[in-house]
Amino acid sequence: MVLYHRNIQHYYSVRYVRLPDLLLDLQAARDNGTFSTVLKKYTKPIVLILDEWLLLKLTEAEL
Repeated sequence: MVLYHRNIQHYYSVRYVRLPDLLLDLQAARDNGTFSTVLKKYTKPIVLILDEWLLLKLTEAEL
């Protein structure tokens, strides 16, 4: 994974995030009114790598 991640960075903008951290970050942004700003942090890179995808059951609000 690390080698792949480093190789892809040479060609594309990349963001790596654990899904639980992404969900917490987005929920906090919703709560404090900065959702669009925080969302740009995750939508700006060409490649978004989500780790730990679906290891936990998502709540209805997280879907």
